[in-house]
Amino acid sequence: MQKRNMRYLRMLFVVGCLWGAMSCGAISQVQAASVPGTILRTLIYHQISSLTASPGMPIMSANGNKIAFTLPPQGTEDPNQPNGIFVMNTDGTGMVKVDSYQSFCFCNSTLAISADGSLVASTDTVQLRVARADGSGATPLVAFDSNEINSISISGDGSKVFFRLYRTTSLRGSNPAIIFPSGIYVINVDGTGLRQIVSATQVANLLGITADEAYYFGNFPNGLASSYDGSHIAFCSLTQSGDGGFGQSLFGVNLDGSGLHSYLGRVGYVKQVAISSNGAKVGFTVTPINGNDELGVINFDGSGNVKLTDTSERHPGTGAGVTGGVQLSADGTKLLLSEAGLLYNTDGSGVVPLGIRSDGFSTDPWPAVFDGLSGATMNNDATKFAYLIQPPGVPQQLGILTLNNGASTVPTGSAPTISNVVVTPPYVLTQTRSSATVTAHVSTPNAFLRVTSSVISKDITDPDISNLVLFDDGTNGDMTAKDGIFTNANIRTDCCDVVGPRFVRIKAETTTSDGKRHATAVDVAPFAVVDRLPAPTITSFTPTTGHSGTVITIMGTNFIGATAVQFNGVNASSFTVDNIGQITATVPASAKTGRIVVVTPWGNATSATNLNLLQSPFITGQVTDKNGVGVPNVHVTRDNDTTSPVTVLTDAQGNFAFGAVPAGTYTLTPTLLGLSFTPATATATVSSTVNATDIKFRAGPSTARFTISGTVSKGALPLASVGANISGAPVFLVNTANLPALAAVAANPALLSSVGSLISRTTTNATGAYSFSVAPGIYIVATGFPGFYFTPAYRLVTVSTAAVPNQNFTGAGVDATAPIVTIKTATVSSATGIATDSAAGSSGILTVVATLQDSSNRYFNWGSTTTSQFTATPLVGSFKLLVNPPNQNRVTAQNWSLLLPAVLPAGTYRLTVRAIDRAFKVSAPAIATIVKPAAKSVAFGATASAVALSTIKANAATDSVQLTFSAALSAEQASDAAHYKVILNGHEVSVESVAYNSSTHTVGLQLPLGSLHRGDAVEVQWSGLSDIRGGPLSGDRSVLATP
Repeated sequence: MQKRNMRYLRMLFVVGCLWGAMSCGAISQVQAASVPGTILRTLIYHQISSLTASPGMPIMSANGNKIAFTLPPQGTEDPNQPNGIFVMNTDGTGMVKVDSYQSFCFCNSTLAISADGSLVASTDTVQLRVARADGSGATPLVAFDSNEINSISISGDGSKVFFRLYRTTSLRGSNPAIIFPSGIYVINVDGTGLRQIVSATQVANLLGITADEAYYFGNFPNGLASSYDGSHIAFCSLTQSGDGGFGQSLFGVNLDGSGLHSYLGRVGYVKQVAISSNGAKVGFTVTPINGNDELGVINFDGSGNVKLTDTSERHPGTGAGVTGGVQLSADGTKLLLSEAGLLYNTDGSGVVPLGIRSDGFSTDPWPAVFDGLSGATMNNDATKFAYLIQPPGVPQQLGILTLNNGASTVPTGSAPTISNVVVTPPYVLTQTRSSATVTAHVSTPNAFLRVTSSVISKDITDPDISNLVLFDDGTNGDMTAKDGIFTNANIRTDCCDVVGPRFVRIKAETTTSDGKRHATAVDVAPFAVVDRLPAPTITSFTPTTGHSGTVITIMGTNFIGATAVQFNGVNASSFTVDNIGQITATVPASAKTGRIVVVTPWGNATSATNLNLLQSPFITGQVTDKNGVGVPNVHVTRDNDTTSPVTVLTDAQGNFAFGAVPAGTYTLTPTLLGLSFTPATATATVSSTVNATDIKFRAGPSTARFTISGTVSKGALPLASVGANISGAPVFLVNTANLPALAAVAANPALLSSVGSLISRTTTNATGAYSFSVAPGIYIVATGFPGFYFTPAYRLVTVSTAAVPNQNFTGAGVDATAPIVTIKTATVSSATGIATDSAAGSSGILTVVATLQDSSNRYFNWGSTTTSQFTATPLVGSFKLLVNPPNQNRVTAQNWSLLLPAVLPAGTYRLTVRAIDRAFKVSAPAIATIVKPAAKSVAFGATASAVALSTIKANAATDSVQLTFSAALSAEQASDAAHYKVILNGHEVSVESVAYNSSTHTVGLQLPLGSLHRGDAVEVQWSGLSDIRGGPLSGDRSVLATP
């Protein structure tokens, strides 16, 4: 893991007790770095009101800006205590009483609101009214002599109000009486256009029953819904009903009364009805004639009936009950079951629980977030919800929930901020056989009430997994008190949990100074209940060389319950499982050089490389820098007068060792180009009973400097006024690690002033001579007059312990024509093309250079191999060399290829490629557009794949590694650098980009320029790869030497 993540990712891990394998007391707590889980969604809850009386069920406008609700008194029939209708902004401001009227029965008002929140319709079951949400007035629409209005709806555009009459009644105050039969009606919001849409006779004719059997329209209050423009209406009505209204049907109809149709036939009860704003989907809850209550959705035309849940499942807050209102998103893809607080995908593919209670201690105040979401209503796109909250000791209040999918940064306002959530391991074993730890960074300027976690199975808290209070007091696995990192290390199953996927919800609640409650919840995956762990793996161990008694630290995965550690078949003297990913073990006296094996009940893990065990007598030591950090790849030579010199390389930690050394006294000398050492040499004496250990060298930069020099002569150049040698000729010098700097200056000369640390420039003197003073290293020297080319095109110069003279250049010809470059293919993972310079007398292609810009025209930094870095203006790192090393001889046609950086986020990019010839003339750019889609992952628990690694090759010339597998891989994963790790001579190097060939099943890994050399030990590790069927690969590493 990268250092920048360490601040908030400190993790205490408690390995769970494995009965029969070890005792709980043998398991220790250690600090271990871990990677945050994937954020599925963030839920932010705010109490927005401080009302002195509990409001009625709120209703939210489709645009999410307004809430309408009632306040007591309601249904008194007393003109001095009228029903009051109120509107409030969803941020809690601007509360307005928009209507107030005497109820004509002892009934509370029922509300409906237009999509933009500008109009509120209401009824006390006798009268129907509409009010302007700014409080500027209300209009009575119609009133009857009895309380028969049992459901209302307003079209989203605010033009029409629909209502359902339960039984036949008459217009209030009409004489003679004006009769209104039972049925579905519509009226314009200005009081005009009152008419019946559906009558009992229409229903009877449709179903083939009598009008009397279709007489009653009702009886549940949320049984009528209309589309945005009112053109589509859904409703429920009694048909051949018996005791208690048993016997009902669900219908759809057009605004003009045409197209009446029944959806489900006759059922026991239709309790709730909803329709999407576009009129495409109808949602409902029903009780079948013989069966469980169901929640479902159907297309308006009657096709595509999908059952989303029924009473065989448990739901937050309502248990088995399928209760509460239903509401559809504007496009019909989401359905809200309000009291349970469940948001379903209407294709049946998933559900999000909006309210999950996770208890703290019995002394805590009631939580602001309960199971379910009382009275919930939502906006058009199902991202904002109004509901009723119950703070302790006061009336119910209005709450707002915002739902944000994905891991993007979410403003939380007065609610806490939760970040860097880590659950490790991402599973627990059944039967209380292991535990997992959850850690999160939580911050708020307000008073904390509690931070908790719950494990969710589908849409409800898993009753067989412990819910936890998270601590920031140095207990329960918390490393440091009061550092904002909350932890609990005891997620575990009980006796009865079942295997399957889960997710973890972390919730934090606070109270602000005004007494209002606020909360944030974050859902994290993956997490699962498993009956056995995956087989363990060994990813690395340190040190890589040791002897009897050396303590070896082994890193890997799934070490829980390890029963043995073996060194080349010999059991360790002792070992300790430090955590799920680390074991420390002591090398036994009889062990020999060989592989390390960790034995567990889940399988065995074998190291990819040998542990080198020294035979006595031996010499060991370490080379460090001034800060005590080990220096790798230092050559340490052992020599005396009676034996031949022996040289070894230091490992990633700077350690070196010589085994089976003949008795005697030796001089040890460390060397590495560019470094000096203190002391310069050391003495070691060994015998049959004495070893030499802990010999120390400190490395520092070498202060020696040497001269590279030469001349530039005109040779075949047609320069009549110039002598044999050319004065004033520009000469450039770059370290080979910075070779793109030279191409960058050629492609953009303005960069020369800003790259002094990467490229040096001088000019020849009057005699055509030049020189550079340099530290030991490997350099490229080139001279360039645009239009002239020289022999050689450039010089590769190694400076070690002496000056390097005679690095001369001779004019070879004139090239007045720029090269041409084309792009043949350009995909999300790679690009190919050709550069040509074939005109008569042309100098030939020197190299090809590429830049990559995002949709904001920012330049990608090709050196940013672990994260995507962009700059508004080009830097040297913005240029990628595609022909490396550059051509010395004339090449008229040069094929080129480029692996695109795997660290790029999803988006649209512009690839620009230029060719540079040996006369340093630059081609016109070739441009291609590349679109990178968002990445996907493989589901937890997929069947293991039979695909295995066939061959592995390393190429020092191209700084690349090629892996060939036995069959096809998931192309998206195989071409993602996040799945690979490359270790050279014991230390990790970045994977710049990846290309996958689906025809040959070959993966190409591009490493940084100059990182790979002949004889290097190369270890490649991979994880998270799967085959084309989603089966995960079982192998995870391979080792080779670079040819």
